[in-house]
Amino acid sequence: HRLARRRRRRRRLHRRRALRPPADARAAAEQRGADHVALAGDPSGVGEHEQHVKQAALGNADNIEFGSGIVKLYKAEGKKMNWVEQGVGMLVWWSSKFGDEQRFRCLRVSDMHPILDKELYDNFDENYTCTKTKRGTHFFHTMEFEHDVWGVCFAREADASNFAQKIKIMAPKGDPKGGGKKDKKKEKEKKEGGGGWFGGGKKKEKERE
Repeated sequence: HRLARRRRRRRRLHRRRALRPPADARAAAEQRGADHVALAGDPSGVGEHEQHVKQAALGNADNIEFGSGIVKLYKAEGKKMNWVEQGVGMLVWWSSKFGDEQRFRCLRVSDMHPILDKELYDNFDENYTCTKTKRGTHFFHTMEFEHDVWGVCFAREADASNFAQKIKIMAPKGDPKGGGKKDKKKEKEKKEGGGGWFGGGKKKEKERE
C-alpha cells in the first residue's frame, strides 16, 4: 500500500510540474468574460442572473453551499497537459444535507449549460492547489479528479480566497483505518441490497433463501 501511494504521489508531482496557469488567466480576473459582460448594461440584472444560475447549480434546496463564484474554467488536455478554455460560468461547491456527498458544479453563465460536474473524493484537498499567475496578481486554482485535471480563475478575489481557505478544512477527509466517505457508501449499498455474495446484499440473500 505504501509503495502504491508513493507511485501515485510521484505521478501527481510530475503532473503538477507540467501544469502552469494559462497566459490569459489574468484577463479572467479582470473581467467576467464575454458571456457575463453582455449583461453589464443592467447592473441589477447581472446580480439577479448570477443568483438564478447559482440556484440552478446548487440544485436541491436541501443542499448546503460552501462556496461559489464566477470563474473562467479550463481543462488540461493532451500529452503536454495544455490548458484549454471551457467557458465562463458560475462555480458552486455544495454538500448534501447529510454530508455524504460534495460536488463542484459549474454552469455556463450565458445558457446555464453544465461545463463541470464532479464529486469530491476523500482527501481531495491534497490535489487542490492555488498558484499565482506569471504577473503575480491573481491566483489560479488547479484541481485533480480521477481522470482529468481542471483549473479556474475567479472573477472576484473574495470568492477565490473563500475556496482556498475552506477546501483545507471542509473537503472530504479519508480515515486511514477505513470509514471514509467511500467506505460508508459501500457499507450503505450492502445494507440496502448492493452487496452480498452475488451483489444482491441482505435483501437478495433473503429472497434466495
